Amino acid sequence: MDMGHRGRTSRWRRTGVMVAATVVLAACGSGPQERASLDDELADAAEAAAAGDGRLDLHDATGFDWDQLGVFPPYTSADEVERQLGVQMPAAAERQMNADSDVFLAFVDDGELVAWSVLGRGRIAVPPPAGVYEPAEAVFAVEPRDDGEFALTAMDPAS
Repeated sequence: MDMGHRGRTSRWRRTGVMVAATVVLAACGSGPQERASLDDELADAAEAAAAGDGRLDLHDATGFDWDQLGVFPPYTSADEVERQLGVQMPAAAERQMNADSDVFLAFVDDGELVAWSVLGRGRIAVPPPAGVYEPAEAVFAVEPRDDGEFALTAMDPAS
């Protein structure tokens, strides 16, 4: 039995499997990612803002770079998000956009969708108003409510 031939075949097979795995992992790891923790991060930032000057700067609160933020109400279509932001929505994001009470957040940097999240009605009972914001515009007044939740309302970023 020729072990040399079998060893070479096995080595090529292992190399092929490693290359295929690398391609699959690279494809999965690239592109925009859901930031599931953003709901809690923004609620924590709203709580801190309410205890301070009542001003929440979403660009500072997110901790990553973006130059456009799209805030979309429940049942906004992926086509509408793509039209307003000029970026293609991943299928995983589209599946998250159809809940009665969830607001969809899409973060764009340099023309590319870099992150997205669903902001559920939790500690932030009233989300930011729907629209597309640049970082300097994404500043909201935080209003504590009697139930311990927060409402975010538009404010003049210069104030």
